[in-house]
Amino acid sequence: MTSLEIAVAKHEQQLEQSSCRLKRIEEKLDRLHTWLIGVLGGVVASLVLLILNLGARR
Repeated sequence: MTSLEIAVAKHEQQLEQSSCRLKRIEEKLDRLHTWLIGVLGGVVASLVLLILNLGARR
């Protein structure tokens, strides 16, 4: 193998490692996004119920 071929092989290996890392980060961000949407839904539901409760008292 020439030095150019070795350099290309190393670069391809680094790209593959970076791709794997990015996939793991993307999976974590997707889980965080799902969790945040769930929390947001709970907050909105709670606010709606609070407003309805306050409106019923009047």
